[in-house]
Amino acid sequence: EMTGKKEQVATCLTNLGFLSFRIGEFLKSLEYLNRALMLQQEAGNRRGVAWALDTLASVYSYLGQRERALEKEREALRASEESGDLKVKAQILTNLGRTYGNMNKLKEEQTFVEQALDLCKKLGSCNHAFEAELPKSLTDNKKHSVYAYAVNSSGKGHKLLVGSPRSVKCGSLKAAHTA
Repeated sequence: EMTGKKEQVATCLTNLGFLSFRIGEFLKSLEYLNRALMLQQEAGNRRGVAWALDTLASVYSYLGQRERALEKEREALRASEESGDLKVKAQILTNLGRTYGNMNKLKEEQTFVEQALDLCKKLGSCNHAFEAELPKSLTDNKKHSVYAYAVNSSGKGHKLLVGSPRSVKCGSLKAAHTA
């Protein structure tokens, strides 16, 4: 696990945590995400800390632990502010609003969603798609199936998108980075 940089390992752990969440392995998800959080904190990567906390909040929210989810979202918001990454902050504000909405606290939901919208207007985009580094296991020049889902914010009823899965074939990324 520690053969790469802490941030890269933590990103992989966050991705594994999200995947475990998606397939219903909640305890495993929490384990991966807490390990990712610890590594991001050790590396001093506030953006990574924010993403790990935000993903933890999603798991807790889905499990009905709304107060714990709010606690993680607030921590994620602080970390995103410290990172200076406004796109991450906008996403976390949106998710914080959704968590309040799931608790039927509609005024709070509106407040945070409006803050996110204001920030998106400043950025010129509200496109905060999930970002992750391409796993090295996919850069083996072999075909791999990639599945894309529409994710319901309640955590239930995810739908496989039309045209999914698709096959991708990626070679080494090193050649693309040489100057």
